[in-house]
Amino acid sequence: MNYTYIVRCSDGTLYTGWTNDLKKRIKDHNEGRGAKYTRARRPVVLAYYEEFDTKEEAMSREWAIKHMTRRKKEEIIRKFIGVNLGMISHGAVQAVKEYRIRGICGQQKRSAYPPDSLFPYSIIYTGEYDL
Repeated sequence: MNYTYIVRCSDGTLYTGWTNDLKKRIKDHNEGRGAKYTRARRPVVLAYYEEFDTKEEAMSREWAIKHMTRRKKEEIIRKFIGVNLGMISHGAVQAVKEYRIRGICGQQKRSAYPPDSLFPYSIIYTGEYDL
């Protein structure tokens, strides 16, 4: 299986790539063996992925995503999370909702993204369910 993926870096930027071993590639990014772009922006967290039968399909999708605006990338990430929310525990969803409410109301200073323990993408990355 081949994958096209988007990771969210620690500075809030997005990086898109492709691989044939998604778990290993995310681990490589976080250990500094991934792309040069992500080495200085660790840790990275998986935000989105798609599966493909061939390397060529995954590479073609990577190219298409890299040419999208940030707004469009965030939109496909939101849709991906919406589809996969059923796989995330109720407690984690509640924590994310509470973070968003506090952040919107200005009761806390917002970072580039919520702490990993509240970040829905980290649940996907850490193996809450199998990829």
